[in-house]
Amino acid sequence: MYKSIAFLFISIFLFSCEEDTTKAENEKIIAKNTQTFNLVNSVWNLKTPTLSPTAQNEVANWNEWQQFVIEINQKPKSNLTAFQLKTKNISSKIDSLQLNIPPQFDKPQVKSRIAALNTKIKMLDTFIHLTDVPQSKIKELIPEINAEIIALVSQWEEIIIKKRIPKEIGEEYMIKALDTARNAKPELMMEKMKQQDSINNSQNKRKSPLLNKK
Repeated sequence: MYKSIAFLFISIFLFSCEEDTTKAENEKIIAKNTQTFNLVNSVWNLKTPTLSPTAQNEVANWNEWQQFVIEINQKPKSNLTAFQLKTKNISSKIDSLQLNIPPQFDKPQVKSRIAALNTKIKMLDTFIHLTDVPQSKIKELIPEINAEIIALVSQWEEIIIKKRIPKEIGEEYMIKALDTARNAKPELMMEKMKQQDSINNSQNKRKSPLLNKK
């Protein structure tokens, strides 16, 4: 009888201690998550820069970019879980972005910029899902991601500007002439050159003042 009562009290005591320990651990986790959320919320300012009208037209039909812009510019508000979901969505959008690049931007330098941005976003997604979130890493990565987005957009602008620069006078004619020379037969080219030399010599003789006097 007494042994049963003693065992009951010990069981209740141990259960109470275990419950208190679990409660303390849960409170510690909640406090840590709250602290992490406050930090992430304070430094989270991911955004895309304003594009020039020409660049905006170039990406207007690039659906993957438009979806990426929406995800980047929508900031979570509720809790740490919302930020974790956001980084997961952004990570998915950047994967889609690099798989479907418009022809005008499908160049090695653009692919390199997207790859660098993808790396930073994947790092953010990894860190923010850890049990013990490294707050310092999150704080460093946010501005780095913004910098990579700016670099990517600047690369587009550079491509557009170079495309719009007019060719120097005569450059297009010279390119066509070179293409003709490459495609022509050597013997025919030599014959044409001799004919042209003969014509030039005749014209020079007629124009020469000394020859006119004679």
